[in-house]
Amino acid sequence: GVNDTGYDVKFFGATSGKSMLWDESADSLIVTGTVDVVGTVTADGLTVDTDGQVIVNHSGTGGGIRIDSTNNTNVGSLRFGDVADNYIGALEYDHSSDSMTMYVNNGVRMTIDSSGNVDVAGTVTSDGLTVAGASALSITNNATYSATAYPNEIFEVRNTSTTAGTDASLAFRADGNGGSAATGAINLIQTANGSGDFAFQNRNAGTLGETFRITSAGNVLIPAGDLTIESATTTLVTLSNTDTTATAGQEVGRINFTGADASTNANGVRAAIYAEYRGVGGGTELNFQTANESATPAVDRISISRGGDITFFEDTGSSGKFRWDATNERLGIGTTAPALDLHVVGADGVAEGV
Repeated sequence: GVNDTGYDVKFFGATSGKSMLWDESADSLIVTGTVDVVGTVTADGLTVDTDGQVIVNHSGTGGGIRIDSTNNTNVGSLRFGDVADNYIGALEYDHSSDSMTMYVNNGVRMTIDSSGNVDVAGTVTSDGLTVAGASALSITNNATYSATAYPNEIFEVRNTSTTAGTDASLAFRADGNGGSAATGAINLIQTANGSGDFAFQNRNAGTLGETFRITSAGNVLIPAGDLTIESATTTLVTLSNTDTTATAGQEVGRINFTGADASTNANGVRAAIYAEYRGVGGGTELNFQTANESATPAVDRISISRGGDITFFEDTGSSGKFRWDATNERLGIGTTAPALDLHVVGADGVAEGV
């Protein structure tokens, strides 16, 4: 019969409980058992209503589920729904842009564009991977750090070039003042085979520039500007020598003041402050150096001993000419060993004093 005049038809299988029923009133085909499909199935819509699983078995490399588009502008999708929302999750492929998008909780959460750039909850750019959100990306690693071993990285920025001057960078962007240009960056710059400098950049008045650099030797360079150190504690800077076998005359720490203008002899170390051990018991001497108006390097000018003695040196920095003896509370002029409270030795070698 036709037009609601037909009948229900049921076919029984060889196994108990397995059957195929055409329900005329519901216009549906109900299969209880396994359905094997060979060839092509064309349908305007196919609904599988089951409490179990839908399994696609295949033995060839090209098997599985394939969703074809009849043109290059359609959007193909795998959708996940529930009683509240039949589009609560989805995986979509847009043939017009050749991009794939993942929906979670009825919103776009990740997109991969045609060039392989990945965006997580933001806007796709040409930067490779973009992550957006208040707590955008968390990376966890429980490996143990070693100062000399290759790191157990879980995130790596790599430049495969072997040419000096090339870099691998992490850029930081702020889309507020100044637009979307990089407002900061950390760059590993290859200086030689197996060596590189870390250069830190930030933006000042719209111009991106290098703020400071850590060289492969561990030196810290500040190309421009001043260094300001602020701390809530009383100790702001500590210079440490970690050598456990230090000897007399070995430096504890040093601050050098250098120049780069060789045309006026203002290059190299022009002044310095350094401390050095003076024997056992932790006794330390503090020394101040300056350089004269020539290419001659900086030499000692003032020395404060471990006991508080203060020595002033003559112009070459080789010998002391003025000394305060803190232990005996004596002042020597022209001598570093005052025997009187005020001991003066003139150019003729005659000692005077009180």
